Amino acid sequence: MYSNAHPHSPSSANSEGNIESTRTVPDAEESVPWFASWAERLSRTLCSESSLGYRRCGAALFLLLVPLGLILIAIGAAPITGTWGVAALLDGGWRILNGQIPHTDFHNPIGPLTYLLVAFGMRVAAPSTSALAYGGVLLLALLAPLAWYIGYKRLPSAAAFIFALFMSVILVTPRPLGYQIRETTYAVNYNRQGYVLLSLLLLLVFLKPRDSTNHSPALNGLLTGALLGLLFYCKVTYFLVAVVLTLAAAILALQPWRWFLACALAFVAVCGVFFSEFHINIFAYLSDIGVAGQLQSFAMRSQLLREAFRNNATWIYLLIFCLCLCTWAEAQSAKPKLSLFAWLAAGSILASSALISSGNASQGGGVDDPLYFVAAIVFLEFFRRRIGNKATLRGNPLQLAYTTSIVLLLPIFCGTILVRDLASSAYAVVWSIRDSSGLEASQRLNSVRLTDFLVPPSTDHVTAYWLARDYPRNINDGIGLLRKHMLKGDSVTTIAFTNPFSFPLNLTPARDYFLWWDLGFSFDERHFPAAKEFLGDASLVMVPRLADRTQGCCFETVDLLLKLYGAYLSANFHEQASSDNWTLLRRNSS
Repeated sequence: MYSNAHPHSPSSANSEGNIESTRTVPDAEESVPWFASWAERLSRTLCSESSLGYRRCGAALFLLLVPLGLILIAIGAAPITGTWGVAALLDGGWRILNGQIPHTDFHNPIGPLTYLLVAFGMRVAAPSTSALAYGGVLLLALLAPLAWYIGYKRLPSAAAFIFALFMSVILVTPRPLGYQIRETTYAVNYNRQGYVLLSLLLLLVFLKPRDSTNHSPALNGLLTGALLGLLFYCKVTYFLVAVVLTLAAAILALQPWRWFLACALAFVAVCGVFFSEFHINIFAYLSDIGVAGQLQSFAMRSQLLREAFRNNATWIYLLIFCLCLCTWAEAQSAKPKLSLFAWLAAGSILASSALISSGNASQGGGVDDPLYFVAAIVFLEFFRRRIGNKATLRGNPLQLAYTTSIVLLLPIFCGTILVRDLASSAYAVVWSIRDSSGLEASQRLNSVRLTDFLVPPSTDHVTAYWLARDYPRNINDGIGLLRKHMLKGDSVTTIAFTNPFSFPLNLTPARDYFLWWDLGFSFDERHFPAAKEFLGDASLVMVPRLADRTQGCCFETVDLLLKLYGAYLSANFHEQASSDNWTLLRRNSS
């Protein structure tokens, strides 16, 4: 049990030396600055690839998203400030539910995916505004597991959890990117859907799976092709960017022919499903896109592009700073392995972000852009893989650069958007529970189908022709006018942004032309359909009376429509009645 060595023997001295050295360890630990110890713990947490960590993160994600989906279903539609955009979504879903085919029976440059989700929501429950929320929950149920799977295969557990949670919140928040927290609406939610689909695709193609031995190029190709197909039917600008980045990443990664074949087959399969199940004619869809492409001016896109760079200048600077910091840290290592791949990946994603922003006028020049977060995730994971365990070893430049980049990029690129989205969702839930019941009858739309189309009376949001808070009163005025004069078999169209009457009145939609009319985006003075196509088989036409132009916007759309089609209206329709806000025209008897 005891050593027989002499106290002064070499073995004893060695023993004393060992004891002395063990006594100095705590002193050394205590001398380490707190931030160095904290940085080490942070980097170890974020770099963990333990099976237990993945199980815990997967379970936490499940426990967060399932209640989120149930809350969205229970609450239904969020309060609406972007009123006309929501009316267009409801009209699109109602048309599909009545057998009309997007891009054949009605036209618009946005893909059919968003409107099909609305139609799904109308089919699974009584048609109402809440169909928008139900469609969002369906897409969440499909894409959240895919986001976790892609992150699980390519990222450490904590990063995979953050990525999947971020994508899920982006997908279902009823706030257009760039809007204020209380400006809740489902208008332009196809932009959110496009960003999520593109983000999943970018992580899939720019990062190889962590386990190279358990890697199926065919499966990755199938997922890539499926995401490209969904992007194509969501919004074509996202699809075009995705195609370019996918090809670039595939070439850089030297993907095998099996990957390209699987990708092509999956894309064709998605197109086949949209054709066979929903009868979407791909050539008619491309024709609508071509018309829109002729309308959007280079000057407008250039202006939005400049605004995107100006609004995101700080974010761009931070990303470049972290790229430079990590490049410098690699250069200090014994065996520097400098590579342009991280720069090319991050740079191409940022360039694509700017190009997408130039086509998203509602986003205000790239505000709240999720692709900056994706660029940071791709770059940080690539750097972590290159430096290996040095990312968690205290006291070396590589660990310092990695941790600094995480601390700078993730809270800003992810946290700022995530916090605003969560705050906006919380506001929508609280308002729906606490404030919606207090609305007066005059603030509610006079339709059983729109009892959940609720506009906060305090909103100052500017919409077409009037403020959003005046939308219920003015639409009710039109609904009342139509109810007085409708005959059996009537169908109605509008000389306005969209048709807000067919759905609430349970009318069979007219087979007219555009789903929504927006000057410079769907038509202009040189590009417009013939009058017979515009009015289609509508027996009634509602024209807004815009005597007061001190509030609202977009009056020029109505002015140009009346200029283009006024002669045809005069020859084929007559005024039947009018109200404070609307004039009702009826088609002449043949």
